[in-house]
Amino acid sequence: MKKKMTDTELCALIETESANGIGANDRLSRDRAVAMSFYMGEAKGDLAPPDTDGRSRVVSKDVQEVVEWIHPTLMRTFAGSDAVIKFEPTC
Repeated sequence: MKKKMTDTELCALIETESANGIGANDRLSRDRAVAMSFYMGEAKGDLAPPDTDGRSRVVSKDVQEVVEWIHPTLMRTFAGSDAVIKFEPTC
């Protein structure tokens, strides 16, 4: 008879597998996290309010607004059909 896994054991297993997953702790994943905070306009890291007098505290979210605006059109273009690819034979 198998012993049931406790919630604590399950959480520990998930955490371990997540930490060991491909790309979980590499530079690319850190760069993606920084890029996402820039995209979201979060005032942290390089976007944190400056300590330098005379420097702007404004964070523009123009890129995010344009991407979000065009997103439905891109989804229709790339995912609007059941046929992902179509081949036509030639003789």
